[in-house]
Amino acid sequence: MDLALHELGEYIADSLPDEIAGNGLINDQLVIVARRESLVRVLTFLRDDVNCQFKLLVDICGVDYPDRDERFEVVYN
Repeated sequence: MDLALHELGEYIADSLPDEIAGNGLINDQLVIVARRESLVRVLTFLRDDVNCQFKLLVDICGVDYPDRDERFEVVYN
């Protein structure tokens, strides 16, 4: 499973090189970091691309990192 997730992350990053800031596996879950100005394009790609087909957005939440200059992140699951 890890190999398939890793390959999917690479596929997404290669398909959207200007929109994706990073990707990797954290706790056996694929994490894609999208640039905020590209969020709609990335989410549309994940939904519509034949190799991705993410059809359900389960959760949106915020994370506060008080020690960072840009302390807030939005997480889409």
